[in-house]
Amino acid sequence: MQKRYKHREITPEPPTQSELWRQWSERGLILEHAFTKQKQLERKSDVYDWLYELGIQPDRYIIRKCDDHRGHIEIRFREQADLAWIKMSGHAELDKNK
Repeated sequence: MQKRYKHREITPEPPTQSELWRQWSERGLILEHAFTKQKQLERKSDVYDWLYELGIQPDRYIIRKCDDHRGHIEIRFREQADLAWIKMSGHAELDKNK
């Protein structure tokens, strides 16, 4: 029987936030300027609080400022169920073009 040394075992590095952002691209949601103004979601920290109030845990999404002119903030989710939860909770008007 061969000895195993735990300190010699190589564990894979966890994915970076940029890698997760690309992997989760199909589960994205864009918050438009009008919506963020209406809900007073001026900063990313406001969006974190809003998602927490909806019951979505912080390790299940990534938030970034939008690159395009139409959106204000983009959220990408690890699970499709979280995106569906937001839409089912009456916030389907968030992203009209997706």
